[in-house]
Amino acid sequence: MERDRPTPETVAARALALGRTLDAAQARGLCAYLDLLQTWNARTNLVGPRHWPAMLEELVADSWHLADLLAGLDIPADALSVDFGAGA
Repeated sequence: MERDRPTPETVAARALALGRTLDAAQARGLCAYLDLLQTWNARTNLVGPRHWPAMLEELVADSWHLADLLAGLDIPADALSVDFGAGA
């Protein structure tokens, strides 16, 4: 069974449905990322969602929320951050 592959157009449309407008370069980059993540996830179980639409809605949208929160804070330009992932 061939998996559904994202296109920049479908990624941009789904992002817009989630309230995020992407320019063409962002849509292409996110499309490439989701395609690679979906490909490698099928081989090594990197993330929970199996298909790119769920990856976009569950993982990428979650990152957008954090990015929006951080953008609204007065954080020094040289601040450090740490990502404590939940991976095993």
